[in-house]
Amino acid sequence: MWFSVNLLFVARHSAKDSADLWEERILLIEGDTESEVERKAKALAVQDQPSFQVAGGDSVQWSFEQVERIFPIEASTLESGTVLFCRFLRNEEVMSILRPFGDK
Repeated sequence: MWFSVNLLFVARHSAKDSADLWEERILLIEGDTESEVERKAKALAVQDQPSFQVAGGDSVQWSFEQVERIFPIEASTLESGTVLFCRFLRNEEVMSILRPFGDK
C-alpha cells in the first residue's frame, strides 16, 4: 500500500536576528501499516539534515522536526491524476499559503 507522508524540517540560522525557515516535504512511501511507513519516513528524514555556511559566515542547520501527517493513497495503481494528498483548510490557512514568500 502507498502513503503520502508530510515531513516538517526547520532551518536554524546562527545569526540571532534571522527567523527560522520551515520546509514541508511530502514523500511517497510504500508500506503495510502506518507505523511502518512512519519509521521509513523518519529514517529518510534524519539522513537529510545538512548544515552549511552562508554569506557573511553565518551557519544554517536543517533539522527534521516531525512527521506531520500520513495519508493513505486509496488508488490501486499510481497514474496521472492520482490523488496523493488532500486536506481541508480554514480561510487563514489558504491566505497564508497564497501569500508570496517573503511578504509579511
